[in-house]
Amino acid sequence: MRSVQPDPDRSHGTKLDVRMMPTATPESISEVMRNVLLSCNSILRFPEPTVQVTSLDGQAVVIELMFRVADFSTAAAAKSELFDLIYRHSKAAGLRLAPPPGTPMMSATQLQSDLAAVQQRTTPLRLLDSLPLFASLTEDEKVALAKTMRRRVYRKDDVLIEQGATLSSLMVIRTGVVAVTCREGEREIVSKLAPGDCFGEGGLLTGAAETGTIRALTFVVVHEIGQADLAKLMNDRPSMVEELGSILARRAESEKERAGPSTQIADARSVSRLVARMRHLFDVPHG
Repeated sequence: MRSVQPDPDRSHGTKLDVRMMPTATPESISEVMRNVLLSCNSILRFPEPTVQVTSLDGQAVVIELMFRVADFSTAAAAKSELFDLIYRHSKAAGLRLAPPPGTPMMSATQLQSDLAAVQQRTTPLRLLDSLPLFASLTEDEKVALAKTMRRRVYRKDDVLIEQGATLSSLMVIRTGVVAVTCREGEREIVSKLAPGDCFGEGGLLTGAAETGTIRALTFVVVHEIGQADLAKLMNDRPSMVEELGSILARRAESEKERAGPSTQIADARSVSRLVARMRHLFDVPHG
């Protein structure tokens, strides 16, 4: 994400009201919303965004999120990012959005039925479901890969990986917020990752070094996919290498566009190079 130098005279204050079902304490819901604001890349850090409980009844806890953006033209994009983050953080924390006022209350039986349907899939499976990188996997392949995933926990301010180091695992964020700080000379670019985001795919799939230092901004739980476990899956289905190569090329191009003007769109040759590197790294024969 391109760094923005805010103009205090043009910054624009705005707010969002969030209705959550009262299945947790107002303070715990507020803490989740604070993480939402912390992980948002589109809002200003100063003045500091705020979270306030504005009402509480048997149907909903209403939370007001107050924040500022660089100027009025960026407010819509910031709200769109916040809606996505509210959904992801709430889902990760086991919270549920409340229905609009006047909607009939859901019965306890309906609530239990909905929760049971979600809990039938393990946390690793739900994380794999959310990753475009593994959208082509069959259900059996997802189940097999999910069984190999390892849970890791980091405290606030822990450094998960330094810029320039290489990860041999894919890390999928289960809960919490991490900052990715990329230093290019005197220039520093900071972006945030939230539940459902992942990092390490470059190192895992191609042996590439991390482009930024990744640090925990909160208590963070990640689930790890190891290189050896993915290698078994690739050797069982070699065509998976081409699928992952295409997705990785598109992601790399998207990141280049966010970081600055792109000079060349990823083409078949760049995908071919990625596929060749993966075949060599994982010792996968041509399918």
